[in-house]
Formats: sequence, C-alpha cells, structure tokens
Amino acid sequence: SMTDEIRRLVLAGVAMVAIGTLGAAWSATELADGVVEIPDHWWSTLLTAPLAVGLAVLIMGLLRGTLGRD
Repeated sequence: SMTDEIRRLVLAGVAMVAIGTLGAAWSATELADGVVEIPDHWWSTLLTAPLAVGLAVLIMGLLRGTLGRD
C-alpha cells in the first residue's frame, strides 16, 4: 500500500543518511584539512554520496507522506 511505500522510502532515506554521515566522519579524519577536502578526493566523495542521496530519498518520502493526506 501507499503507506508501506512511504515507510520504506523514509527508512531507506534514514539508513542512507546514517551511512553517508559515517562515511563523511571517517573520511574527514583521514584528510589533512578535514571535511573541506572531501570534494578533492574521489574515495571520500563516494563515501559521502549516500548522505546526499539519502536526504533526497528522505525528503521525497516525507513529502509523499504529508502531501498525500487529506
């Protein structure tokens, strides 16, 4: 049903945000200048990509949940 789909979107978004946050935190400790250096390295950018995708999925799920209500 629609609520199950929305629930899955929100849960997937939260999981991806958590994974991306962990990736950003780990890669920031590995880089000399911290977070600001992430875009300069392909491996650290890949580690933080789930953060951006997760935010988009989370927002989409939340919007579908709130806009779908009467």
